[in-house]
Amino acid sequence: MGRLSERRRKRALIWCVVSMVVTVGIAAYTLLLSWREAERETVGNSLESVEPVESSWVSEQEELQRIDPVEVEGLDPGLPIIALTIDDSVTALTADYCRALTDNGCTATFFTVGYLAENDPETLEALAAAGMEIGNHSYSHQQLAGLSPEKIKRQVESTDQLVEELTGAAPTLMRPPYGRVNGDVLAAAGHPVVLWSLDVQDAVSTSAEEILARLLTAQDGDIVRVHDGVQATLEALEQGLPALREAGIQVTTVSNLFAVRGYAMEAGRRYRRLP
Repeated sequence: MGRLSERRRKRALIWCVVSMVVTVGIAAYTLLLSWREAERETVGNSLESVEPVESSWVSEQEELQRIDPVEVEGLDPGLPIIALTIDDSVTALTADYCRALTDNGCTATFFTVGYLAENDPETLEALAAAGMEIGNHSYSHQQLAGLSPEKIKRQVESTDQLVEELTGAAPTLMRPPYGRVNGDVLAAAGHPVVLWSLDVQDAVSTSAEEILARLLTAQDGDIVRVHDGVQATLEALEQGLPALREAGIQVTTVSNLFAVRGYAMEAGRRYRRLP
């Protein structure tokens, strides 16, 4: 009888230990999953990750359409060229970004949010007058993937109309907020959709040195993405643009990059860089 009780106590103890180990394991695994999900969400929101495009649309791997190269004043097609793109314009720092570019003989594509430009039309007009390219970044910076085609068109067309009224020319390029793209976005955008091949990650970095280090890795044909309104990015550009020029790398707009190298850009197709 005593041995039976002792066996029961041992079994109970073993089951208790096993239950504790299982409980701790489940809790740890749940915590790990939660942490990974939070990390994915943070990176997705901050770095604007790109969703896959429906297979019915033109593959990025297909050959780009060639055209006769266009001469662009100040650009030598035989030297390295990158396109600099600036998201979320206009802001209180947009004029300083423009100054940094013009001081170094560079241009860039400013992807403009409609309501921001509407609140500061003078700055948008100044960008166009300085030779910067104005791109469409939707009207309200709402994620377009998942919206109906009608709502996507409304976001794009309202910004097109606003920019044309303010500058005399409607945007010819479009970048969806957060870089999120699907077939509906491509179909409704009405423009070539410009993504990027190099992100300086200024949405998650507060260090001008880190942003500068990423900027200086740019190579011929890259489309570089930075954000407007970030002081550290402005400082990185003030240091990085002369450094790039010193290294023989020309900095220009997306349209100039493709035109001078003899590539057409087609509506309903996305672009990350030149081949």
